[in-house]
Amino acid sequence: MNYSACFILCPVKNSSRMPTGVSVYSDNMIGPFLKSKSFNNLPKAGNHMRIHRIEERKMGSQEIAACVKPLHYNYSKVWELIEWIEMNKILGIEHFYLYIHDIAPNTSCVLNEYSNQGTATLLDWNNLPLKSQVDVRTENMFAALNDCLYRAMYKHKYLAFFDLDEYLVPKQKENLTGLLSRLEQRVTDSVSFIFRNAFFYLQWPDDGNYHGLDLVTQKKTMRRNHFQERMERSKFICKPELTVEVGNHWLWEMTHKTLKQSFLKTEVALLHHYRKCEAEGDGCVSYKSEVDKYMWLYRDQLEGKMLLAQEIIGKKCGLEPIKRIK
Repeated sequence: MNYSACFILCPVKNSSRMPTGVSVYSDNMIGPFLKSKSFNNLPKAGNHMRIHRIEERKMGSQEIAACVKPLHYNYSKVWELIEWIEMNKILGIEHFYLYIHDIAPNTSCVLNEYSNQGTATLLDWNNLPLKSQVDVRTENMFAALNDCLYRAMYKHKYLAFFDLDEYLVPKQKENLTGLLSRLEQRVTDSVSFIFRNAFFYLQWPDDGNYHGLDLVTQKKTMRRNHFQERMERSKFICKPELTVEVGNHWLWEMTHKTLKQSFLKTEVALLHHYRKCEAEGDGCVSYKSEVDKYMWLYRDQLEGKMLLAQEIIGKKCGLEPIKRIK
């Protein structure tokens, strides 16, 4: 495509005089800058971005945060969004960075409530003068993901990168904090931990034995028995302070070449991916599958969280009550 995300590096030689903002100029504006002998004679900036000062992580701060690519196409699946936030909180993620490109009013209301609770940081991503998937890839998602990396760096010990239809699921009855703590003791030179993708296709029927709130993670138990390859559709958790650049499925650059990325075995952890088939239409329903009810371990806890959200957030935002499967 015509445009892509990039880094523009501005080395600061004198750290005692840290700038408060930065402007980006084209090459043909370099001459006036070099010739100018007074700040008053400089060309007026057409853009001005405030610099965010990085602060060291404080004791008791949120250990794991999630970075999510821009929400788009007038996103309005509010109950699925609430389920995603509440289920991930149960799994151990404590904060969410969400980039807002195009969402429905009810979604905006829900996210503002989570922002007021301190659970989410909402970032405006709606001013990009480029057409998504024509001029630039998916709402310039790589800029958003790497913005999140540096924005959240030093604030959290770990950053998780995954989408709104995905869950990073430890498979040994522990949460992500416990999993990462255990992995750290065994693998000391890993910058990231990569979760292999497992599809739970939405075209497959709901579990006939499930009765309760209409929750994707609970009603969809048919899983494709073929896991994607290690670098295919995978998602990851990384140590931001040792990361230079992230991609969508794995780290693109680390601070030292001696560091590595660890691929988690599927019996240790898995990426649960709840979505429709892609290019093959409904052809995925013919793929071999098996039943995976692991997420039922969280059923009672999740339903309690959802009912509480319905009582508080649902009423404030005027949402229709969540449906039940009988």
